Amino acid sequence: MKIPRAIRHIATTRWSTRQHFPRAVRDAIEQAITECESRHGGEIRFVVETSFDVPELWRDLPPRTRALQLFGQFGVWNTEHNNGVLIYVLMADHDVEIVADRGIASRVPQAEWDAVCRQMEHHYREGRFREGSVVGILGVGALLGRHFPGTRPATTSCPISRCCCKGRDPSARLRSREKSRLFMTMRAHRPRRARFSAVGARRHGS
Repeated sequence: MKIPRAIRHIATTRWSTRQHFPRAVRDAIEQAITECESRHGGEIRFVVETSFDVPELWRDLPPRTRALQLFGQFGVWNTEHNNGVLIYVLMADHDVEIVADRGIASRVPQAEWDAVCRQMEHHYREGRFREGSVVGILGVGALLGRHFPGTRPATTSCPISRCCCKGRDPSARLRSREKSRLFMTMRAHRPRRARFSAVGARRHGS
């Protein structure tokens, strides 16, 4: 366990996450996902997690490993053309992860994923969480639209879920403790990691 990281996670609260992602920002994210999915045949899920619990911190769980876990648990891989993409934000580590399934990852150069992350990172670093989230969604949507034009097949799961998932939503498989940590999940293997720092916070190195 890294003590500075543990302190940072303990100090990062759901209240602070809510301050960065108020209702207006969540509505903008939902709208961006909806608009994107009208122009491509892939799937985007946007997940924000506030912090880790002690067991994850004790193991020094990397954000990317957590993103890969959620990629599987939310069933982002379960698309007809293997073109689901997860955008994962871990507030305590000031970390952004993009995980793309093999159907889209094999068609997009790493530099293009990097460019999307840099745009998100730039806005988040300045405290513009609405703009950073939307630009990330639109960037991923543009990549999906280039290679998988059209619309995604209809789904019965709701486009936005704040850890209170119902019915057949894959997030129902999450443990209750994990659900309590996830601030919100929104729907619409090559991972990319980027780091950002909120206004007034020190930027953390890789």
